[in-house]
Amino acid sequence: MKKAFSLFVLLLSCSSQFAFSESSKIDIQEMNIDLAEFCREQEVLDQNSILLNECHPSDPTNPSQSLKEHLNVVAPFLTSLESPDLAKKQACKRIMDLALEKVNPIDISLKDDKGNPWKIRFHFGFTRTNIRPTDVKIQSGLVNTTIKGFEFDERTSDSYYNPKNWRAPQDALRWIDEPSNTFTISIENKKNAFYITAFHPKFLKTYYEIKEKGNDGKEQVSYVPTSNYLSNGDDHSYNSIPDGQAGIEIKNTHLLMNYQIGYGRKFTIFDTKKAGKLSYTPHVDAGVTIGGARSIYIVKSEGWREHSDKLGVQGFNQSIGHRLEYQKGRVGVFVDQKYTTSKIKHSFLDGQASYNLDYSTIALGVSIDLYTPKIKKK
Repeated sequence: MKKAFSLFVLLLSCSSQFAFSESSKIDIQEMNIDLAEFCREQEVLDQNSILLNECHPSDPTNPSQSLKEHLNVVAPFLTSLESPDLAKKQACKRIMDLALEKVNPIDISLKDDKGNPWKIRFHFGFTRTNIRPTDVKIQSGLVNTTIKGFEFDERTSDSYYNPKNWRAPQDALRWIDEPSNTFTISIENKKNAFYITAFHPKFLKTYYEIKEKGNDGKEQVSYVPTSNYLSNGDDHSYNSIPDGQAGIEIKNTHLLMNYQIGYGRKFTIFDTKKAGKLSYTPHVDAGVTIGGARSIYIVKSEGWREHSDKLGVQGFNQSIGHRLEYQKGRVGVFVDQKYTTSKIKHSFLDGQASYNLDYSTIALGVSIDLYTPKIKKK
């Protein structure tokens, strides 16, 4: 063994001169070294130094022929050691200690303590939102009131799913980020499922003021929602505001995202190789709402003021829902219904608007297994 190792080192060192002179790098396809055995061969390494000197005589005028210079190209930090021999002895001592302790190799495996595999899956689906009326409290220099029964409209932006509406090349990918989609990564183990969810809702509404005198002679202000918001395809419903009347709009669509983590309990309805798998999963989720709302104050036929909030946290949310999913092989389809309650606060002009936002969603989409470990048969 010692002779074989000596011959190997000799051939490697002799061939390294050609390798460095031709390409200045070594291509190692496979390396399998027993470090403990390496440390036991110190005498062999010392004997090899004589052979190495015979193969590469030291020549100050041509340092490239020196094995030490070759090593400097690969690992220059070796020459910075004040005591290479001491470092070598300390390293070998630690290697031998580990060998005596019989340290097990590192085992990276997506399995629980009972050997059940964890599956990583991705879900993507278009989501419709039904928003419940709420009371919006507005405090600002121009508007200081609470609008009872404020009814937000959803904006699905589902037109991006239709190729006929693509006006530019980049529109071909906007069906991913523009519509009110839901993205979910699930980590599943038997009946347990943990979720990381990103939902892109969009909601907005325009109201206008009606000023009337009450029985006491004082002016009273009420707010009326504009009608048929999206019936004409217009992004704004300002045409519904009477001339000379003031209107307000809250537009919470810009980069609005709900990020949640959740847990579900997965129940299998049937699971066969021929028919596929049908499962039902009730789940709970909680998270944070992030966005940058836009507020507008308009006087019809006269002008308007607007303010866009900086992107930031608007509030926290929590949900309860259930999912029905059919899977065949690695792909599947699902429908997910969820009810979410949240508290929202964002800027409105020079002040702020605050309200509770409760809504139900229904998502229809596809799923795919990203990672499913194979179970080895014993």
